[in-house]
Amino acid sequence: MLLFSNNDKSETSTDKEAIVLISARTSWMDEVSSQLVLKNVIHIQRITENFLKIESLDLSSTIHTVIIDIENATDTQKIINKINTILVNTASCLVVGDSDSIILSQQFVQSGVHYLHYPSQLTDIVAQVKSARLEFSNKRSAIKISILGCKGGIGTSTISYHLAQYIAINNRVPVLLVQGHGGSQDMDIISDHILDHDVTEVTDYLSIKKNGGEITPNLHDPLLERYNFSIFDYPVFNLDKEKIEHILNFSDCVIFIISHDLASLRVAKLSQEVNRFLQTVGNGVKREFTCLNQTKSTGGTALSLSDLTALLSNEISTQIIYQRPPNDPSKPLRLQGKSAESLNVLAQKVLGQNPMSRKSIGNLSGLIQHYFKK
Repeated sequence: MLLFSNNDKSETSTDKEAIVLISARTSWMDEVSSQLVLKNVIHIQRITENFLKIESLDLSSTIHTVIIDIENATDTQKIINKINTILVNTASCLVVGDSDSIILSQQFVQSGVHYLHYPSQLTDIVAQVKSARLEFSNKRSAIKISILGCKGGIGTSTISYHLAQYIAINNRVPVLLVQGHGGSQDMDIISDHILDHDVTEVTDYLSIKKNGGEITPNLHDPLLERYNFSIFDYPVFNLDKEKIEHILNFSDCVIFIISHDLASLRVAKLSQEVNRFLQTVGNGVKREFTCLNQTKSTGGTALSLSDLTALLSNEISTQIIYQRPPNDPSKPLRLQGKSAESLNVLAQKVLGQNPMSRKSIGNLSGLIQHYFKK
């Protein structure tokens, strides 16, 4: 919604000049709007909500700057995570809060986000917006999620695709799924799209980069910075220790995919032990999950979940039960029922969200199924 007319032609009327204000405080919104209008910034959209309680935003990718009121919140990690998960990476972001802590301001700057104190720095808001217009640069980095298959043929690429699709549908921010070297050659079947380009846009928010090549270049590819999330689909069972360390050091989150096969447990356990060591020297990845994916019907002799947990010496974050594949091998496997619920819960954990109620998850699963059928 435009709160002010665009009769003044001294500013070019484009979406790229639109400013979005997010605050639950009407007085804050009025004061910031007044400062912007006085300096001829007239294309303003208001969202009257507490930013930290917003689940998703459907903002245009051409929005230039988002100004967020965090009130008296000081948990920078929580705020930055929320920014990265619901705001498109192409928009500049300015955080305004009630705390005048220099340390707090520095923490935001280190994360690529400007911070101003309200109300003492209210008049500096316009200067920050104007500066962002000239720079057209964004320091926020894509969130890198590595999904690591600990054995071949256990559905790593399928889980990678469904996780990427979940984030794209629910967070409405650009997501890139990178198919790593040595992974599944069936991503076109899994996604039900012809992948005829190096990077193929399969939905409004999801793109797939096929056969992404070696790990080191992928994690540093400038292409990744166009997206809020970069999800890597890699088989880790055929990598040497050096490459495993590289993944653990440069990922923001890793998910180990295991099966009931003991070989997958050994690979996962070794990789997690490497991560424990890296953490002792200030490296490694802090957010680590393990997903048990049942790709075949298990008999009574299969190891139980508690047995697998004991052998792994680590928690298993979620279990995706076996789902019979379609009779036609050219058709993609669409997770349904309890399998879809488990995948959704895993996605919420990865995003740092509290798992939704069973009823909500069921409704969301239905939404995703409806989306796939379009």
